[in-house]
Amino acid sequence: MDEAKSVLLFAAEVDQLETLCRGLSYLGLPCRPARSVAQALAVLGSPEALRIDVMLVDVTASGAVGVGLVARARALRPELSVLLVAGLVLAPEVIALRAQGIPLLRKPFTPEELGRAVEALRRRDRS
Repeated sequence: MDEAKSVLLFAAEVDQLETLCRGLSYLGLPCRPARSVAQALAVLGSPEALRIDVMLVDVTASGAVGVGLVARARALRPELSVLLVAGLVLAPEVIALRAQGIPLLRKPFTPEELGRAVEALRRRDRS
C-alpha cells in the first residue's frame, strides 16, 4: 500500500471516527481524522493536503453535512478521491453523490474491505 499518502477521515460521531481510523492504521494506511467540516477543510487548505490522496466520509450520521463536505472538498481539490461510508439507509443526497460516480462502502465491513476500497480508488487515480 502507498504509505507516503494519507486518508483524510471525516465522521460526525467520535466512536465511528476512532474505529475507522484504527481500521486504517491496522492496515498501514496513515489516517488524518477530522471531527468537523471546519477541521477537514482546514487540512485540505494546508500544506498537509499534499499528503492526502483519499477522503473517507462517513455519511451515516452526518447526512447532509457530510455531503456538503464532499462538495466543498471537491471545490478545493477536484482531483481528490472520495469514498463514502454509510449504513443501510441512504439519504437522497448520498444517492445523488453515488450517481456522480463516488464509491460507497456499506456498513458493516471488515478492515480488509476498507483497505481494498481505498486501494481501488488509488489504482483508479493512477490509471
